[in-house]
Amino acid sequence: MDLDGQPTLRVSCEYVGKTPGDPADYISGHDYRRVDTDFYRLTLENLSANPLIIERVDYRLETGSITGEQAADATSLRRTWGTNVIAPGARISRGNNMVWSKASRNRLWKTYQFRIDDEDKSNRTFAVAVSLVYRR
Repeated sequence: MDLDGQPTLRVSCEYVGKTPGDPADYISGHDYRRVDTDFYRLTLENLSANPLIIERVDYRLETGSITGEQAADATSLRRTWGTNVIAPGARISRGNNMVWSKASRNRLWKTYQFRIDDEDKSNRTFAVAVSLVYRR
């Protein structure tokens, strides 16, 4: 993703399977052994010269509604990702991004809200949507 013509963020999303990609870091109360679940590894790489701050993420299912939380704030992101700040040139990755559904097929949209603090102290914000596909 470019912001004002400058490379800013690279997002990669890789299907992991029906179990968490990072089992030791799995902290959810969701029982993936009983509920059919698909897991993805999501990597966010800061291509800019300034820190990127993930302020929140909003969740939306393509079909049906989400039960439970429909967003995560900075505190929740720090708990699940270990941080919500990506240093210049750094990347963070998490293999426990999951999706499940009552339907046999669905898509979870995760819209990440970012803030970048420039040298001139101007704060710019942007959003990136990532979809996770569920198939029973």
